Amino acid sequence: FQHHDAITGTATDKVMEDYATRMQNATQDVEKWIMNHMDIEEPERRKELSSCNHYHDTRSPSANACQDGDRVVVYNPLENEQRCGNVIVQAKETSTATYPCELPGSSEGSGTEFEFDSRTGLMTKPFNERWMIWNVEKGGSYLFFPDRSSAYHRIDTRIENGGFVVSTNDWNRTIIERSCQTSDGTDATVIDFLFETNLPKDNQEWLVRFSTDINNIGIFHTDLNGFTFDTHYHRTDLPVQAQVYPMPTLASIEDSKQRFTVLSEHAQGAASLKEGTIDVWLDRRLAQDDGRGLGQGVTDNLPTRTRLRVVIERSGYVVNNPDFSISPFCKEMWEELNHPLQIFGFNKGIDNSNKDTMR
Repeated sequence: FQHHDAITGTATDKVMEDYATRMQNATQDVEKWIMNHMDIEEPERRKELSSCNHYHDTRSPSANACQDGDRVVVYNPLENEQRCGNVIVQAKETSTATYPCELPGSSEGSGTEFEFDSRTGLMTKPFNERWMIWNVEKGGSYLFFPDRSSAYHRIDTRIENGGFVVSTNDWNRTIIERSCQTSDGTDATVIDFLFETNLPKDNQEWLVRFSTDINNIGIFHTDLNGFTFDTHYHRTDLPVQAQVYPMPTLASIEDSKQRFTVLSEHAQGAASLKEGTIDVWLDRRLAQDDGRGLGQGVTDNLPTRTRLRVVIERSGYVVNNPDFSISPFCKEMWEELNHPLQIFGFNKGIDNSNKDTMR
C-alpha cells in the first residue's frame, strides 16, 4: 500500500513499516479463518488450500500464487452475487472455478466501443486517458506546491491486447471491462483500470487524467468517508493546490447526459481542473521536509498497485442534486471493488516468487 493517507504523507518510515506488518498479518489471519470455515466440495483437501495472493514483503504488491487454468475455490463475502469467469458465486457462498477470474479486454457481449492511441496505447474512446506528472520544487508530505505539469515520458512502451495492456519501465496499466447487469434498469458501463507505478524521481507527483465530453460547469463531487459526500466548485481565482481534494473512495462529475464516477479501493487525491475531467493521484515523491511536523520527505516509494473503477451511468441519477449521492448500482460496484472474491488454490509446493503481478 502507499506511504500516505489520501494526498498527504503523514507517517515516518518506521511507522509505515510497523503499520504494513500489522496489516499484512491481519490480512493473512483473515484468509486463514476463511479457509478453515468456508464450505468446499472436498473437505479432506482443506489443509492444501492457500491464498492465490503471494506477498514478497509487507508493502509490495502481491503476486499470483495460482497459475492460469488452475482449479480454485472462490468465496464471495458480499450479500450480492459476484462472477469468476463464467461462474456466478452467490452471496456468502463458495464455488469452484478456473483461474483467473478476469482477463484484460472488453466483456463478452459488450457494446462498448474501445479505441486506443496506436503510439502510446492509451485509451481514446469511450473517454480519454492521460498519464501526467506534476513537477514540484518545494513542498513535502503535507504541502503540495505545483510547478508545472507534463505528460509522463514513456520509455520502451509495450502495447499488448490492442491497447488493453500497456507497459513501460515504471508505469504499467491493464484495462478490464466489467460485465454488469443493473437491477434498477439503469444503463451503465463499468471499466477497471489496474495501474502499477514505481516512482523513482524526487519531487514528482504522478496522476492519471480521465477526460470526457461532460459539461459539468466546474462542479465536482467527492466523498468524505464513503457514506457522505461533498460538492466542490472550480474557481479560477484559486491556485491548483487549493482545488485538490481527498478522495477516500470516489470522485464524480455529471451533466444531463451521463454521470462519470471513479471508484477507488484506497484513499487518494483527486481534482477536476478542466471541464469534463477527473484527475486521480497515483503516487508522489518529495525529497524535502515541509516543516509541518513529519521531519522528513516522502521517499520510501515502492512499486504500488492501484485499481480504479470507472462507472458511466446514463440514467438513474438526479443531475446537480444539492444532496449528491451515488446510485444503488454504483454502490454495488464500490462494494465489489472493495470486497472482492477471495480466491484460494490447492498448494502444489511451487515457488511462485517470480510470477506476474498484474492480475
